[in-house]
Order: sequence, then C-alpha cells, then structure tokens
Amino acid sequence: MIINTQEDLNAIIDTPEYNQFLAGLRGSLFNITKDEVNKTWVAEESNQLIEQYGLTREDFEPIEQPELPVYKEDHSEALQELAELKQKLSDTDYVTLSDYDKSKPEILAQRKEWRDQIRVLEESMGDTQ
Repeated sequence: MIINTQEDLNAIIDTPEYNQFLAGLRGSLFNITKDEVNKTWVAEESNQLIEQYGLTREDFEPIEQPELPVYKEDHSEALQELAELKQKLSDTDYVTLSDYDKSKPEILAQRKEWRDQIRVLEESMGDTQ
C-alpha cells in the first residue's frame, strides 16, 4: 500500500503496515550531517516528515539519540593527486637509469618536486590512507 497523506496513514491504523510505516518514520526524527569544521558528525532533530502525516515527536517516545558514525576525513582528492604524481614518476623513471643520457635536468628537477609533493600529501593524511 502506498501512503502519501495523513488520510492514507489513518486508514491503516491498528495494522502491521501502520506499525511498519511508523518504524520507518522513526528514522526521520534526526538528520545526521558531517561537520567538516569540527571534524565530527552531528544529529539534528527533524520533524518535517512526521508533521506531513499529522504526527508529533510524542508519537515516537521514547526517542533515542542515534549513534553517530566515526568521523573520517575525506582524502579522495589527495589520493587522486597522489596517484597522478606517482604515475608521473613512473612515466619518467627511464631518466634516472644509469645508462641514460643525463641531458634532461628539467625532468630530474621536476621529479624532485613530485616526490616532495607526494611526501607532503602523505604526511597530511597521516595513517588514514
């Protein structure tokens, strides 16, 4: 059964479907958002969905604060940059071979810069890689 309105919900009171729908609505009592500034997750109360069905928080008591996930910094951009830098090093490995003509000092200098950037990125991510 599709429940779009308060009338739809009232039509199934005292049924297992009603209890199942309320259990689903219970999950909407909090919005969980990531706070990048304070490096944590935050649970904020939300009544928006339950009010659409003429319900209040009292209809869901006792209400327990949801368990918040562990905060993990998003390193996807840094990981992508690391992969690109390491690929650049790999693509220019031939320049460092002992039998290669060392007439490309600009590539050798660029490789040093790439290694320095890699080191900084890896240090900034700590043990979270």
